[in-house]
Amino acid sequence: MARPEAAVPQRRLLTTLRTERENQGLTQSQVAQAMGWSVDKVARIEKGQSNVSLQDLRSLLALYRISDHAQIERLLAQQAEAAQGRRQSLGRDSGVTPEALQLFAFFSNATSIRWFELNLIPGLLQTEAYARAVISDLAPPEDSAESIEQRLRLRLEGQAILERPDAPRIHAIVDEAALRRQVGGRQIMLDQLMHLRALNRRPNVTLQVLPFAVGTHDGMDGPFILLDFRDPADAPLLYRENARNDLLFRDDPGRTDAYRARFDNLAACAAPTAWVDRLLDDLMAPLHRDTALSGVA
Repeated sequence: MARPEAAVPQRRLLTTLRTERENQGLTQSQVAQAMGWSVDKVARIEKGQSNVSLQDLRSLLALYRISDHAQIERLLAQQAEAAQGRRQSLGRDSGVTPEALQLFAFFSNATSIRWFELNLIPGLLQTEAYARAVISDLAPPEDSAESIEQRLRLRLEGQAILERPDAPRIHAIVDEAALRRQVGGRQIMLDQLMHLRALNRRPNVTLQVLPFAVGTHDGMDGPFILLDFRDPADAPLLYRENARNDLLFRDDPGRTDAYRARFDNLAACAAPTAWVDRLLDDLMAPLHRDTALSGVA
């Protein structure tokens, strides 16, 4: 939950957005159509159930014909204050590291996301059930159900970028182990593989797999993520996660370039997309059969 002092600017922002929409005579459905969103997303934003990103806020202000500079600056400040309060609250209450919170904040402005994973499906490509299983299974014993739900909600909110008209290009490389490991049971894994199969058909998504036959490779010391941004002034970002801590590098071009070369090497070793489709089909076939026979996950 957000801190009480952080909820005040968020409430003011949401009230203004709803009022300005109504002043323009627009329904939530019309806003959704104009923005390329679902109606549910507009409703969640106005109810405070989903945070509005800086980019989405600017687009809404333009749609609502808000041109007064002082008002725009005030609303942007409210968005920043609410987002900062939420990040601090999540970092304190949910066990999410500050680096991970910053990464999710940067997702909304990225034009390109390159993600390598060893043991799990990348977070942006996970189904809700798979994500819940991962977060629950890996949570420390002292974690509350509420903190687990907060982490799940954060992950699902991050996935909203996939539905935007200007969704970033995503190039994901996973070790074959990530596809073969049954997380959450047969049905959850079957649904996850089907989800990957569908995502792999999207023009902005590239999914590659490192087959076991590759042997040792450049990614065996852990997963990492590379983000690029539209504005040349925004330096590329590198995020690394390991058992001890999370590391985020924003102004370290030497290190970022090294991991960019590492990702390129992994892509050169990985199987092509067409092979990935065949592998997914092969992995899904026994899961389809087992779930049909047993009727249980």
